Amino acid sequence: MSRSVGCRARVALSLSLFGFLIFSVACSTTSTSSPATGQPASAAPTSAPAPAGGSSAPAIAPAGSAAAGAGAASPSPAVVDEATAKAGIQKSLDARTRAIQAKDDKAYMALIDQENLTWKRVQSEIFRQYVEGIGGIQRNARVTAVRRHRANYYKATIDVGAGEKSQQVWIFTPVDGKWLHTEPIEQELGERRTKETEQFKIRYYEWDNEILDRMIAVSERAHATVTKTLNKTPETKTTVYVSPTFQTHPGRGSHSQAAFFNPDVKDAVYIRSLDSFGSRPPAGLTQEDELLWSLTHEYVHLVNNLIVRIVKMPEWMSEGLAEYVSSPIKEL
Repeated sequence: MSRSVGCRARVALSLSLFGFLIFSVACSTTSTSSPATGQPASAAPTSAPAPAGGSSAPAIAPAGSAAAGAGAASPSPAVVDEATAKAGIQKSLDARTRAIQAKDDKAYMALIDQENLTWKRVQSEIFRQYVEGIGGIQRNARVTAVRRHRANYYKATIDVGAGEKSQQVWIFTPVDGKWLHTEPIEQELGERRTKETEQFKIRYYEWDNEILDRMIAVSERAHATVTKTLNKTPETKTTVYVSPTFQTHPGRGSHSQAAFFNPDVKDAVYIRSLDSFGSRPPAGLTQEDELLWSLTHEYVHLVNNLIVRIVKMPEWMSEGLAEYVSSPIKEL
């Protein structure tokens, strides 16, 4: 039950990356245990789509500084200065736009990290949707900032063409003179940690240290909205599992799923990290707004499930309630 893929006959409404509207039916997936959560997947989960604690990420070093370590696809080790990184990533983005417009899958996939098979499959699906005309209009993307994050991975802030409310963060790595669009594999994300707040237990990877406080703030806002509207507060803390990659997200069967709730796991929701391709908001929503929209939708399902088991309700009713509570966020 949520806005996206993988729910028990869920009706999901989501705005995607370039402003297209997907109306999907689903709200629960039968899956095996997720590498991101360690939780068994339920027979009927619900999901919603796509849109610190610890040391902060290192700044980009000047050209010629020490090696950065190995990345996903045998990247070159030298740390790259920001100007060079921006120019290289912009070149890749321009080539991506041309490949989509020409419907050239080989050119598109040549810009994708081939070593991460989950990522490769997801990008192939995204390209297919563009070709089939359900990916919206491909806008020219512009790099506004780049910073080295961990090892040889760089976070690039991308403007997809709608001003300040269209900023997304994509991950790139330099390989053999090219900048490949990528995601780290789970082993590169660092230790799994838990941060407790008044209402939540946030389960996250070290990779997300620098944005943890932002995600906690969004979670608390979702809690306040839902509990006030439904006049019901969970008796125990809800566990929020944060997934920075497709590989670690339990709803990885679809690239458009930004949040996920499993009715059989009553005290947990699953969300995408803010600085991840999977969380990319549609034009017009900030990263925080998109996450708040998705998480509020899923948190409605969680609280609703505490009042009346969702599996006993018609899908239109449970989904309608979740949309009623979460939709005003899109108009902020």
